[in-house]
Amino acid sequence: SFQRITPVMFYRDAQNRIIRSSRLTAGGEPVGEVVAENVTAWTVWLFFADGDSARVADPDVADDTNDYDDLTSVKIVATVRNSRADRNLGAAGSRNFEWRYSPRNLAYERNR
Repeated sequence: SFQRITPVMFYRDAQNRIIRSSRLTAGGEPVGEVVAENVTAWTVWLFFADGDSARVADPDVADDTNDYDDLTSVKIVATVRNSRADRNLGAAGSRNFEWRYSPRNLAYERNR
């Protein structure tokens, strides 16, 4: 059977912006819109079915528990700096944001 899927990608570009893209050009480049600027840190962690976590999946090693098909969730941590100086601090402040995506269909597929 075939399913139609729409990928949603978040990534940090060269201008330290977070971009959200839900489509690709014919050449495979993401097309998206800016959702945050002044991003000073961007960290992504992958979580696998056996409970391990890593920065990247690695299907080319002997350990077959950290392949893309063992992925269960993704955690993203971003630090965004304010563009204006805080009156009390005299400097631009920053704030950490954390998201964890655990699509239900990934867990469902593991338990079939």
